[in-house]
Amino acid sequence: MDNELVLIECVSYFKNNPGFIRVFEGMRRKYISLGVVGGTILLQRMSFEEKQALSGFLRKDYSHKANASIKLSGFQKALDTTKFKGIRMEDVLSEYFKEKLIPNSQAKFHYEENRTGFFNTLKERFALTPGGAWLEAALSQKEYSYKALIQRYDSKRDGLVNEISVVCDAINRLPYIRNLRTRLPVFASAIAADPHALDADTVCGQLFIHALAFHLKYPRSKNASERAELLYKAGILIDEVSNWVLCFGLTAYDKDGQIHSGWKGFFDSCEPMQATLLNLSNLSKVTTPSGVVYVVENPSVFSSIFDKLRSLDIRSSQSISLVCTYGQINLAGLVLLDLLAASCSEIWYSGDFDPEGIIIADKLKSRFGNILKLWRYSCHDYHAALSNLAATPLRIKKLESVKSPQLMPLVEDMKEKRLCGYQEMILDKLMEDIL
Repeated sequence: MDNELVLIECVSYFKNNPGFIRVFEGMRRKYISLGVVGGTILLQRMSFEEKQALSGFLRKDYSHKANASIKLSGFQKALDTTKFKGIRMEDVLSEYFKEKLIPNSQAKFHYEENRTGFFNTLKERFALTPGGAWLEAALSQKEYSYKALIQRYDSKRDGLVNEISVVCDAINRLPYIRNLRTRLPVFASAIAADPHALDADTVCGQLFIHALAFHLKYPRSKNASERAELLYKAGILIDEVSNWVLCFGLTAYDKDGQIHSGWKGFFDSCEPMQATLLNLSNLSKVTTPSGVVYVVENPSVFSSIFDKLRSLDIRSSQSISLVCTYGQINLAGLVLLDLLAASCSEIWYSGDFDPEGIIIADKLKSRFGNILKLWRYSCHDYHAALSNLAATPLRIKKLESVKSPQLMPLVEDMKEKRLCGYQEMILDKLMEDIL
């Protein structure tokens, strides 16, 4: 009790003298940084009160100095020459600021210890489950949204418990595991009693996509299209009605292996149809009469080819199969091409001669390999399709991502000419190839 009274009296001495305010603030920073009352602080443009306080306590004349470097170790020595001898400057600091001062090294140790305990509790809760495998990998490999988990721990720890629980439950109950498909809001409601819990703009939704990529061994999704594809692989549908692809001359089979009557009607009538992602999700197989399908990027090219086919007799037109992807291929287009790749011997793809079109062709070649044939992608075809529209340097730079050896001569030619070419300019050649 006596020591406590002496400490309080000592602190009162420093607090009642405004000349020590800046010194103690600097001392506090140094203690947190170093873990001891030591080091040096610089006082610039010292006030009269500061000069008096330091001169009297440290017994050194500061009266003629504008600035001074103060060795903090001298405070303990000076304190031990007063009636407060035996009082530690660390205790004086804590009482002065009315808080327990924790050095950075000690604070970091406690932080990491607490954080490890926090995540270990959740790992134990979901041990030996697919969701738990993601959490373990994220923390041990520092991937799959590791940074997001740590940032969330630092900013909203209580909320993170529920968010990780929702994500792990979602991974453990994915529809594809039971050979089912369900819509994202319905799935989210079943998991979290909130239809928007797994939306792309929520914390749970962002963590879920990372966890799903790990679970399905997929690359991390970079855009909305890749996210939709990843969800689809897990049996989760989004925007399944407005996501569609145009096709002609295809035969589809339902989940029971029976010919789909709707698709058969369009085939028998020699009519094109718009297949939605919802339609495609209920199919087991899609075939063509010849084992070959022609895929074009632009609807005008598709329509022109179809008009030509309609002028032929019905048997000739029924032997040809067409697909139109409308530029950037959406999920419905990818799902249809996946189904066709499983049953067809060849997929012939033709697109525009601009940087974006070449990149689409390159990605499809990478995805489907030898089954996909790059159709009319020679430099000769490019020259025949040339327009006066120049591609900007930024667009041309995108061609650096192209990897297909077959496209390299075209890429170099386009880099030199910097002009775009379009399918419509070689429409007659495309028709000759098909017919």
